[in-house]
Amino acid sequence: MTRRLTLAIALATCTALTAPAAASSISVNNVGYSNGSAVVSVGAFAGFGGGSFNAGRFALTTASDIVTAWCVDLFRSITIGTQTPPLTYTLGGLNDAPTIAASAFTAAQVSRAIGLAAYGNAQLAASPGDSAVSAAVQGAIWNTLFGATVSSGDGTVQTLMTQLLGQGFAGTGGNRLSNLDNQNLLSAQTLFTGGTAVPAPAAFGLFGLALAGLLAARRRTAA
Repeated sequence: MTRRLTLAIALATCTALTAPAAASSISVNNVGYSNGSAVVSVGAFAGFGGGSFNAGRFALTTASDIVTAWCVDLFRSITIGTQTPPLTYTLGGLNDAPTIAASAFTAAQVSRAIGLAAYGNAQLAASPGDSAVSAAVQGAIWNTLFGATVSSGDGTVQTLMTQLLGQGFAGTGGNRLSNLDNQNLLSAQTLFTGGTAVPAPAAFGLFGLALAGLLAARRRTAA
């Protein structure tokens, strides 16, 4: 994979675990993956030809903190690694200008994307370094916001993502991190910082049990 991560052709956003309190912008020195990534295939949709992309939660390093973020912009690119000069990201709402897609996301899309992000943050807090969960949640967010078919050749990622797509998620809060600098990318890069999940559906427990079973099977195979 190249150092540049191309995330497709329509404004997207990413969701983070925390956002700096009382701040209107952050300065990012480095961009990486917080919990690893996996390649997923994103199907074509209006204005976007589809393709294969790295999927996983981002870690944006500032001078004093690390902000985790889920991508919601398939129309822009983001460079992985040290950012020189540092990149400035401005905080705003998921549907704030500039638009992320051809039209604003619906309230249902926004709520589900934030809920997925909050759920993914909780899962990764309990299981750090789990790239399958990181990729599956990211793929589900892309499906939610763009209606694109997202799949993976990794059986574990595909199983988890299929379960997520069949469950209900909702959330509130969060901030979009908008970077309008050139950054030698196709266009502006937009990210989104996390929110708070609403009361979780009972189906979440099934996801956890399935994940535990997959991990146990993986250990037996490795042994």
